[in-house]
Amino acid sequence: MGTSKLRAALRGRWPWLLASTAIGTALAGMIGLTASPSFAHTTGTPIPAAVAARLSHLMTQTAKFDGDAHPASISAVTTTFGLAMRTLAAKVTVPGMGHDPTYLVVMKGKFTLENAPVPRGAHQPSGQYLSIAINPFTFRVMALNLRNEPSTVTLRSYGPVSNLLRLP
Repeated sequence: MGTSKLRAALRGRWPWLLASTAIGTALAGMIGLTASPSFAHTTGTPIPAAVAARLSHLMTQTAKFDGDAHPASISAVTTTFGLAMRTLAAKVTVPGMGHDPTYLVVMKGKFTLENAPVPRGAHQPSGQYLSIAINPFTFRVMALNLRNEPSTVTLRSYGPVSNLLRLP
């Protein structure tokens, strides 16, 4: 699904999700991370160490960029985009992307999305839980959500969780 179709599907429901593609592209370009298709795995499989290291670096940079250089936690799991959306935005569905492989990362800290598009005079979105769906082929952000309460769907429900703050 193209970016414009994704934006159209999400328009009006989660304004900060609309910024995810631009933010992800900027972050991936800024950090210079790419992945080969061999990094893609299926739901329920552990994230390989090399991928976990790249995700850890990307998410640490993302946390700094979004205002928290030392988040309390960064956890990741391999899943599908459709399942990740249950954590990101339970009532939002994106037709045609349900089975696409995805790395779902949840960070706990104090975040503010400084580059998110907001109406003139509105405050930038801020919150304690930043959840991000990442394309395993490109390492680009597919969608994100920022909230003050944790999701009711835990990462463990998708498979083995990697703690990206405590890598060997």
